[in-house]
Amino acid sequence: MKRTLSGIASAAIVLGAISPVAFADTSSGLTQGNALPITVNGQIIAVPYEMVGVDSGNQTGFFPIYYFDEALAKLGIQATWNGTTHVWALTDSNITNPSSVQVAGGVGTGNTQVTLNGTLIKEFNTQAAKDPAGGPNAQVTTYMPIYYVSNILQALNINGKFSGQTGLQLYSAQPGLAVKVSGVTTGNGTAANPYLNTTGDTATVWLQLADANGNPVANAPVSLTFSGGSGAPTVEQNNSYATVTAGSNGTYTAQVTTDANGTATFVVTGQGAYTLTIAGTGQYAGSSQTIYLTLANNTPVIVAGNTSPTVSTASNITQGLVPVTVTVPGASANQQVTFYLAPASGSSGQQAHFVNSQGAAIGSSPATGAPTGSYEEYIAYTNSSGQATVYVNSYYAGNYTVYAVTGSGSSQQTVSTTIDYQAPASSSTTSVAGLSVSGAAPSYNSTNSDYVAANVTNISGVSTGTPVYVSPLSSTSSSTDAVVTNASVTYTLQLASGQTLGSLYFDNGKGTGTASSWAASSATLPTSATAAGATVQLTATYTSGSGYSWAVNGVTINGLTTTTPVFGFTVSGAGQVTITSGSAKATASFVAGPQTPAYVGYANPYSVNLGTQGLGSGTLQFEVFDTNGNPVANQSVPVVLADEVSDLMATGGLWITAVNGTVLQTNIGGSNYYTPIYLNSAFNKNSTGTVVSGSVSPAGYTSVSIPGVVSWQAGQNSSSSSTANSTMYVTTNAQGDVSLTFGYGNVPYYTGSGLAYSPTYNAPSVTSTTVNLYTTYGATTGGTLLQIGTANELSGSALSTVVGNVQVGGPGTVQLGTFAESGSTSPYTYTATVTVLNSAGNPVTGLTASNFTVKDTTANSTLSAGTSAGDYSISGGTNGQYTLTIYESSSTNTDSITVTVNGITSNSENL
Repeated sequence: MKRTLSGIASAAIVLGAISPVAFADTSSGLTQGNALPITVNGQIIAVPYEMVGVDSGNQTGFFPIYYFDEALAKLGIQATWNGTTHVWALTDSNITNPSSVQVAGGVGTGNTQVTLNGTLIKEFNTQAAKDPAGGPNAQVTTYMPIYYVSNILQALNINGKFSGQTGLQLYSAQPGLAVKVSGVTTGNGTAANPYLNTTGDTATVWLQLADANGNPVANAPVSLTFSGGSGAPTVEQNNSYATVTAGSNGTYTAQVTTDANGTATFVVTGQGAYTLTIAGTGQYAGSSQTIYLTLANNTPVIVAGNTSPTVSTASNITQGLVPVTVTVPGASANQQVTFYLAPASGSSGQQAHFVNSQGAAIGSSPATGAPTGSYEEYIAYTNSSGQATVYVNSYYAGNYTVYAVTGSGSSQQTVSTTIDYQAPASSSTTSVAGLSVSGAAPSYNSTNSDYVAANVTNISGVSTGTPVYVSPLSSTSSSTDAVVTNASVTYTLQLASGQTLGSLYFDNGKGTGTASSWAASSATLPTSATAAGATVQLTATYTSGSGYSWAVNGVTINGLTTTTPVFGFTVSGAGQVTITSGSAKATASFVAGPQTPAYVGYANPYSVNLGTQGLGSGTLQFEVFDTNGNPVANQSVPVVLADEVSDLMATGGLWITAVNGTVLQTNIGGSNYYTPIYLNSAFNKNSTGTVVSGSVSPAGYTSVSIPGVVSWQAGQNSSSSSTANSTMYVTTNAQGDVSLTFGYGNVPYYTGSGLAYSPTYNAPSVTSTTVNLYTTYGATTGGTLLQIGTANELSGSALSTVVGNVQVGGPGTVQLGTFAESGSTSPYTYTATVTVLNSAGNPVTGLTASNFTVKDTTANSTLSAGTSAGDYSISGGTNGQYTLTIYESSSTNTDSITVTVNGITSNSENL
């Protein structure tokens, strides 16, 4: 039986009119529709009622299975249904290689299996319902979705169409052109699965040409157009060779003629991967078929499933997924094939990647001897057909060359193919000028009510689990630029092989600019985004008046709206994450290290007097440890910098001039300028509360970022806030140490037009130029580690200059013991032990009464330090154990007491 390839138009099934009432006594959600005919070659074989239901979230039509059985029998295909195993078995004597039959959408999943000559080709869900045609006594029968059955018929080269008005129409012969290929090893002729001969260089093609009424067209010329391959093919029909003509664009053309039955058979001989378009001529010029044919005889053949794909998008993350298959002559298994990926001529960037069939990154850095320009490598091994496959994916347009190297030594051969990724037809997102990456969230500019971020495109040495913040820049003209606003932005994160996405961070403060408002989203990320080596697309969609909504790989994060398109992320697993948005690109390299930084120790010195002026006035040094006491090496840790505007006034300049011995300089306009970190917000040109005036110029930058050393965003004061502390992220060295070098006067800094020098400041209000390292014990500073400054600027944090191991990363513990009463006259004394430990469980020593807040929760009052009735005193401290004494006027007091030490509140105990 001859069948054509034009297929069933079933991609969009139009449902018939639907009755609003579900059919009685069904065991499914099917709803009765209209009675629609099923015709085979123009003959109506049945007029069943279409039932309408939901499959995979979409509404579609269903017919009873026995009507499909009857239709297939008319077409020479035997169908058998097993209601126990839910297997629909099809037998077609015309199919000799059922494994080559590819049904749209792949095998899939469902409660029903479809087999062809014993080979599984499809799974989908069937439903059970009574057939309305059976009347009130109808039995429950199995209903099959028309859409999936239509796809199966199309894969079997049965032509037809379905609509909600005309029903299902099937044809064993249809107007147009039908093509079959034999003499090949495998394949179905599609771009993704071409006909393939792995043992020879020939293939036999059979075609049939029919007119508008389905009648064979005899003695008609049919044109053949070849492209690709290695040289001109030969075409032999009826023991005679057709003339093959070379075209100007690398194509070859030939012509064959149909016989009295409208058919033609010819043999193609060649080498390589050909695209063959077969078309009628004259009045039949509209009838054509394109097949993909690979002939591998002596040279490996490389075929890209699509050489001009559309890039992947948030709504279709596999749209740009392209299989690249190499066929090694001889069909030998387990032969190594090394794939390389490189930008094609005229292209730049590394925005395409080797992935597996699910889109997870699998490429690695190429070894020595890779083709020029290669940036990724993947090694695969051939299967029993002599084929090896890798997938390529990209979210951005561009040309990329895939190389495949087989054999070794004198037998080594290299073949290549080019993939030209195309941009979507339209895009609602904005192309950004650049991407900023930093260990700190962007700085809020209160003057312009927007964010600014450092123009830094790579950061390294970041600890896994530590957030990296990504900001889209509207320009890249200076060291600090404004973040994109009022426009949608799409990002792509390409994780390294084995690396997984942890959490996403957003500004839940909606533009307040406070560090504490940045927090990890509680949303559950889609599985496609959390797979190892995943490609993750993050879309920030701007809506006027509402702000930004967010989606991850097309899945919306519900309940989240932000003011800016800035986000942060964490990963598990070491490696480099590449972030792109349009042509903008940034990278963040993560290192696997010890546990999260928990405390600092060996601060030596913890206080330094800046007696000399200039770049190297004095250095503070400390070591960072995890909770197990291990040094935290090569990781980014936060340090709070106290704003010195209150102590140094408007012109006093306290600066960090070097970190870990690296002098802080930034390349601006092609020249390196000193850009020390200023601890006086008056030097921030965006500050409004107190400004540098007179002969002192403000700094021409609001951030400093040196990958692997330091990342800092300036704080800025305003009329409502006299101080503006900032957070600096410093990277520990290989021993877990951090050293900070300070300058006080005569420090060079960039002003925007050149260098200026900070003045010497000797105002009477400044009693000391001593810089101290202050340590925190509470969570009142937004999770910061420690503070640097001339005075304790963090009100309410009760910081202190404690030598030794001190907690810096999270809350420790404060344990209040049982009170014991003593004394016979007023004031009566009540004593208890207070034990203070840091987060590592180590004792905290050296505290004084100023570090303690004692509260009477019964009277809701706070006690004062002293020895009178209603006061308290603190003594001791050895091993972190302090004696708390409370003085009362009564010996029968039963007030409830709590103690707060450096932001941590104890348990409650009664006097």
